[in-house]
Amino acid sequence: FVVITIGLRDEIGGDWQGLLWPSDYLIGKGFHVALAVEGPSYGLLNWVSVNAGLGIYGVNLVCAALFVTGLAIFCRSQPIPWLTWLIATPYLLIVVGMGYTRQSVALGLLLWALVFLEEKKIWRFVLLILIGTTFHKSVLLMSPLVVLGLGRSWWIRAGGVTVLAVLGWLLMSDYLLQLWNDYFWRYVGERPLYSSRGAFYRIWMNAVPATILLLAWRPWKRRFGDPGFWNWLAIAAIGSVVLVGIASTAVDRINLYIAPIQLYVWSRFPLLFGDLVTRTSVILVICLIYFAVLWVWLNSASHAYYWVPYKSIFSA
Repeated sequence: FVVITIGLRDEIGGDWQGLLWPSDYLIGKGFHVALAVEGPSYGLLNWVSVNAGLGIYGVNLVCAALFVTGLAIFCRSQPIPWLTWLIATPYLLIVVGMGYTRQSVALGLLLWALVFLEEKKIWRFVLLILIGTTFHKSVLLMSPLVVLGLGRSWWIRAGGVTVLAVLGWLLMSDYLLQLWNDYFWRYVGERPLYSSRGAFYRIWMNAVPATILLLAWRPWKRRFGDPGFWNWLAIAAIGSVVLVGIASTAVDRINLYIAPIQLYVWSRFPLLFGDLVTRTSVILVICLIYFAVLWVWLNSASHAYYWVPYKSIFSA
């Protein structure tokens, strides 16, 4: 149901017009041209969909399936799966899933990869991250997490970081240089061309559970074991509070990949309380908070009209 809702939407999301051009551009062109359009997998997916007569809806349906599958696998690995899914609904499913198509696929694959990373299945984590980069290169920023699964020796971790840095530069050097030369001035500085007014609130949605994780580290470790790489994501979330004032849009987009900290912490936090009444009360408070988040966003966000009212190909 969720895959169909996201995949068969019509003119929904702030980037809808931007989603149309790859399909239009690739009409009558060879598949090799598609590999140079956006991410290679995303471009190829557009080419296949165009030639199959499915257009943007075929693309969105496949992307939705990948995103929702990754999210579902992650939720099932958490102590309270339904609560994890509920937490993901306001922002990840509705805003990201129906707004940032390429990045939503990368996020879904990252969520799936994090499950493998917790199980110490390093190569599966690496494979999913690499596939994610073929949709949106920015997910490569999360690749250093793999170093935490290489062992406890610092020289192994240092070597891993070095290798990742070299590979990252080889894969993204042109992209990074272009970002610096052509786009940096748009996102960073006192008067950036692009800014995200809602970024401050979204950053705090990550920072609050991150702070709880770090402050409750000892009882957390006793109850759930060492959080491991989640500690580093928590530190990144808190650091983003400082950086969001400098480059709101850039930090906002990067924090999409830190958003799993919300799912991880809030699905476990109630279990720190042994009393059933207290635990249930905490769960209800979490539900009310995310209901409020959705309510405020739908009614107050400056760009919510791109999502409301919802329309699909069946609306006509």
